[in-house]
Amino acid sequence: WIRVEDESDRREFDAVWLRIAGEECHVGIVLSGDLMLHSIRGAESCIVNLSSMGWNRRVVRCYRHSTLLN
Repeated sequence: WIRVEDESDRREFDAVWLRIAGEECHVGIVLSGDLMLHSIRGAESCIVNLSSMGWNRRVVRCYRHSTLLN
């Protein structure tokens, strides 16, 4: 996995590390654009917009699998 330095370069299948309650403990998968698939224990998986106020401030970093590098 390679770190994506520029957040505006997020692509499909990138892994996004997120902060929940002050801890880096959550990961989502970018679907396209700003859409992310994730699941929280005890709830169904869902698709959220990473640019929304509730999620954009939680993004810590983003990684891309080496087989998806161009």
